Amino acid sequence: MRFTRIFIPAVVLCFFIAIPVAAQGLGYYPVEELGILDPGTLEVDINLEGTTLQIAAGAMQDQDPQLRKLVSNLTRVRVQVGSAEDLDGGLVSQRIDDAVAQLEAKGWARIISVEDGGEKIYVYSIDVGDGTIAGLTALVNAGDEEIVVANIVGSIDPVLLGSAISKMHTMDLSQFMPSDSDDD
Repeated sequence: MRFTRIFIPAVVLCFFIAIPVAAQGLGYYPVEELGILDPGTLEVDINLEGTTLQIAAGAMQDQDPQLRKLVSNLTRVRVQVGSAEDLDGGLVSQRIDDAVAQLEAKGWARIISVEDGGEKIYVYSIDVGDGTIAGLTALVNAGDEEIVVANIVGSIDPVLLGSAISKMHTMDLSQFMPSDSDDD
């Protein structure tokens, strides 16, 4: 079963609809420092904080009001996606295992864990204690296909997040995705 074709767009959506706080605060995890992906070969490299995140929120004026509310409060979104084709599979697996151990040692809770053949998907959250989530971190090793590492930081309302995810199939996210055509 190939979870990544459905899961990767869902992860990207989650990282566009959280409500992060200060980049180094509770909920921050430095996914870009894992040393798994070469910054020069990334297929997707999203690094939004502060003003650039507000621009993304402004671009979503025609989207669902709950989604707009979540995005308008973002302060950090970090997503990296790269091909696993030329990577040492053992090293990738070890670095993801190390990240999982670090997250768990720091009190992060595993909310998704999928291991299917050569694919591993982990999503962690850290709770503020007031019914909100302070951050989400996703680590996806799609075997020899691609690697996804992502982190958002913030005060994420789980009800609004769940509502936005449930409406994902009706949202027009194409404006945020690269075109498959060179004619544009």
